[in-house]
Amino acid sequence: MKNKNEILKDNICYALNDKRNVAYLLNADKCSELTEIVIPEKITYKKIEYKVTEIAMYAFSYCKLLETIVMPDSIKRIDHFAFENCTSLKTITFSKKLKYIGYSAFSGCTSLESIVIPRGVKEIDKQAFDGCSSLRSIILPNSIGTINEETFRDCTALTSINIPSNVNSIQDLAFKNCSSLTEITLPNSITYIGISAFENCSSLTEVTIPNNITDIEWQAFSKCISLKSVIIPENVLHFGGDIFEDTPWFENLPDGPIYLNQCFYKYKGEMPADFHVDIKEGTTTICDFAFLGCKNLKSISIPQSVTQIGAEAFSGCESLTSIELPEELTQIEFGTFYNCSSLRSITIPSKVERIEKHAFELCQHLETIIIPDNLKSIDCDAFTCCRKLKNVTLPENLIYIGSQAFAYCTSLQSISIPDGITEIQRGQFISCSSLKSITLPNTIKQIAEDAFSSCESLQSIVLPEDLITIGNMAFYDCSSLSEITIPKSVLHISKEAFWDCPSLNAVTILSETPPSIESNPFTVEEIRVPKESLTKYKRSKIWKKIAKYTPID
Repeated sequence: MKNKNEILKDNICYALNDKRNVAYLLNADKCSELTEIVIPEKITYKKIEYKVTEIAMYAFSYCKLLETIVMPDSIKRIDHFAFENCTSLKTITFSKKLKYIGYSAFSGCTSLESIVIPRGVKEIDKQAFDGCSSLRSIILPNSIGTINEETFRDCTALTSINIPSNVNSIQDLAFKNCSSLTEITLPNSITYIGISAFENCSSLTEVTIPNNITDIEWQAFSKCISLKSVIIPENVLHFGGDIFEDTPWFENLPDGPIYLNQCFYKYKGEMPADFHVDIKEGTTTICDFAFLGCKNLKSISIPQSVTQIGAEAFSGCESLTSIELPEELTQIEFGTFYNCSSLRSITIPSKVERIEKHAFELCQHLETIIIPDNLKSIDCDAFTCCRKLKNVTLPENLIYIGSQAFAYCTSLQSISIPDGITEIQRGQFISCSSLKSITLPNTIKQIAEDAFSSCESLQSIVLPEDLITIGNMAFYDCSSLSEITIPKSVLHISKEAFWDCPSLNAVTILSETPPSIESNPFTVEEIRVPKESLTKYKRSKIWKKIAKYTPID
């Protein structure tokens, strides 16, 4: 049964907007049997005329026999997935007043051979023509400012495309796997080329980077196996990792350090044993993946001119024992020192405000790290499995510590969490088996699941006065924990929060109203509760089954 504002007219279902006198095309009756659709400009219902302005989400999705679609000029918007997987669709007559083509609107239209996008279209959303494997010709209007993520990915028949002069960015994977693309003209308006934008465009032979481009991201032209000529202007400031990997242009470069403009791009070829690298003066950036997997890199000198070290730049440098970071560095990026298993100490420069995910993960011999006062964020898994890290001083300005940030730091003995932190995230200190002391500020509202699970040496901990939630298995297998006091602020204790804590003999709960629980969070026989609340605990459906209760004043 249709909603009261929906009607079926000429086998097409519309939603009516009575305030604006417009209609939205929702879907077609017996869509699977249709070969042609001609959308009317207006429909009449109860003597009221409605202009058709929009093709709604999934309107003709999977109409696999549909070959032709004709739109009136009243259509301004084609919504997400509108013609997704219309595998027989060959001909589209677009509305001249069209403004927007939605996410995956024509993805998987494998018979579509050519399209002309009207002049007024301002946005073609992500994946709009993804997988249109027969598409040979595209004409884009100057009204387009961005070519979005995956817009023309897997358009394997596409041989050329003229990118309009107003386009300022080509986003991630926009033309990935366009294997027939032989040439492309990039206008000077473009300032940014995203991750894998032209990856595996295997017929592309030459690329001239426009003068205004400042950023080219990871693998933008990787696996372009015919690419022999690359012209790069001097003003490109940022190069992502492996931009030209597996291209003839890159393979023809000599082995050793490779610089692109003021960036150290990559060390190419086999590195000799116990190798030292001097980054040349004036270099501003060490690119993503620059020394990835260089197991023989023993030491490196980095000039003070370097302001950025990219993601995974030293990942897997197993022989690197120490490194002096430049003072102008503001961020330790994703996986920068991942699995630098010989790294023993490091001083983070004073201007660094963020240590990203996996930055020092698996640095198994890292004993000392000096963290600056300006640091505000330690992301997920930043120090996971730094098994020799004994002490960490966290700065007062720190406001975020991610999940598993110090997980499996089995030598870590003590840590003090600063006042700016409001949550102990999931698995933050899981299996820190030597952790004996931890100080939590009263700003902590939540201790998430597995936060201190298997901290075998933890004997006691003072929970914050304003704590609200204790998560699943938060203190599971804390085998030395002998006592715990649950503050009166706690409203919920999740299952097995203190399970398998064999030394836990003294549990005190200060809440006058029993906190909500799903099951028994303790393995104890006796719990102390406020005298005036004793009856509430004994009568609680779940709490009464857990233990004996002893009143406290």
